[in-house]
Amino acid sequence: WSGNVIRNPPGGGEPEIVSPNLSSATAGVAVLPGGDLVIADTARGGLQRVDLDTGGSELILSGLEYPNGVAVHRDGWVAVSEEAGERVRRVDPVTGDFVVLGTELPGANGVTFSPDWNTLYVGSFGEGTVHAIPLDAEGASGPAELFGRTTGPGSPFGSNHNGIDGIGTDVCGNVYVSIWMVEIGSVL
Repeated sequence: WSGNVIRNPPGGGEPEIVSPNLSSATAGVAVLPGGDLVIADTARGGLQRVDLDTGGSELILSGLEYPNGVAVHRDGWVAVSEEAGERVRRVDPVTGDFVVLGTELPGANGVTFSPDWNTLYVGSFGEGTVHAIPLDAEGASGPAELFGRTTGPGSPFGSNHNGIDGIGTDVCGNVYVSIWMVEIGSVL
């Protein structure tokens, strides 16, 4: 199954390959308003769009430094984080045109929007932090600000993990993170 895009039908059933051999390594995936998928291709440093009707894929943006998290804004544009590039870009999923929304975001990993779509949250894989990037009505960004921390002084989680691996919000505006744990002294 490695390298394939797989659909699991609701209610169970057999998984089905919808796009074979997309990449040797993928990360985040999200659904575009028209039903296509957008996938972070970590192996090739790109953002792929997959047509679920045909199974075909198209590279819409290349040159990304370990793209990992993707989220689709209600207006249809894609936020993609670059873990090694320490930034987040706003990408047009048709043309590949982009603007950088935030920089100096160590280990930028998961991304999610607030329920009102006015904030983009970015989780840090290496630092255990969450940054908030304010967005205006046109999707332009203000400076990223530290929103929360899962490591360091005063953290109830200690310092024995490598950071945030996934992030999401609920309708009330709560921000949820999944923490990737590595015990100090453990062998991987």
